[in-house]
Amino acid sequence: MKHFLVLCCLFALFLASCKSADHAPQLAAATAPQASTAANESFRMEEPTVAKEPPKPSASLAPVQAKYTDETKPPEPLVTDRKIVRNGEFAIETKTPTEDQRKLQFIAESLGGFVVTSEFKSSTGRSDGSTMVNVILRVPSANFQKATDEIVKLGLRVLHQKTTGNDVTVEFVDLEARLRAKKALEAQYFEIMKRASKISDVLEVQEKLTEVRTEIEQHEGRRRYLENQSALSTINISLQTPAPLVAATQTGFWASIKNSFGDGVDVAVAIVLGLVHLVIVALPIFVLLLLPGGLLLRYLWKRFGRPRIFPKENSLSPEV
Repeated sequence: MKHFLVLCCLFALFLASCKSADHAPQLAAATAPQASTAANESFRMEEPTVAKEPPKPSASLAPVQAKYTDETKPPEPLVTDRKIVRNGEFAIETKTPTEDQRKLQFIAESLGGFVVTSEFKSSTGRSDGSTMVNVILRVPSANFQKATDEIVKLGLRVLHQKTTGNDVTVEFVDLEARLRAKKALEAQYFEIMKRASKISDVLEVQEKLTEVRTEIEQHEGRRRYLENQSALSTINISLQTPAPLVAATQTGFWASIKNSFGDGVDVAVAIVLGLVHLVIVALPIFVLLLLPGGLLLRYLWKRFGRPRIFPKENSLSPEV
């Protein structure tokens, strides 16, 4: 009996050992994924961190951001061409002023300009018989140098030459800025007038609008003047014939007598004219003062007679 119990115990131990051997691979397979997961997590924890890029804006927000940057961007300075007022003055000596006058007109028209004034003067009464022509031209500023080069080629020689240039760019830019400011102010006044409900407010705003409009017209007029003066240059040319080198003079005995006789005649004429002038000046004085005074004295003399200074002596002597 004892031997049977021992065998049963051994058999039970053998069965238990077999079952434990069967469960060992399953436990190993179950614990292996857990170990690999822990290893992966540890590896991930040891990896270096990389900075993430910010998210890009969506397509719907892009136009809004671009518009904002354009509006907040400071305004770029206006690029304005230089405004220079060029003028020229020339005095030219020539033998044919009328022909050179036609040449000046041709020069102006060929360069895109025109003749403003053309004046002809001839001193035929003088001994030298000189002739003078004054011409004023307007040519584009870009062709100013070409015009001056052609003008100096006329005639015999240039007696006087002067060219000036005045830079008005600063004034022109200042006028542009003032015009923009005044027009913006005018637009604000128009908006205020639309919202005005009282007649007094409307009249006050209208008065302000009138002042602003007057200033705008003045600035625009000045701007147009500067544009015209800078776009077209003014050239003043004077053409004159050569003066005689030696004046014609007469010398000698008979020439002196002739000159003396002429001087005597001039003096006699001057004396006669002086007397006539004196009579003409004194005649109103005689008529208005002396003639009435003489008539008044004559009337008093006839009226009262000659005054008596001594009394008459008695004809009868007194008795003794």
